[in-house]
Amino acid sequence: MPCCWRSRATCSRPWSGPGAGLELRDRVIGVIGTGRIGLRVIEIARGFGMKVIAYDLHADETAASRLGFSYTNFEQLLSDSD
Repeated sequence: MPCCWRSRATCSRPWSGPGAGLELRDRVIGVIGTGRIGLRVIEIARGFGMKVIAYDLHADETAASRLGFSYTNFEQLLSDSD
């Protein structure tokens, strides 16, 4: 399979620069709103091994239990998120 020169250049050297190799496992993500989009973000974040905290005016404890996240207040979410 042909490979363009940019792809070869990218693959031939280690990644460097801001954000290179950032490990998401065990980081804390704060999700504001646990509607359809928020719950999907939570599913993806949990797939990366992240701890998830969420804020919503109407907490869905069933979803929290099923997806493995916890609700907190807005101020705590801002201070605890990475």
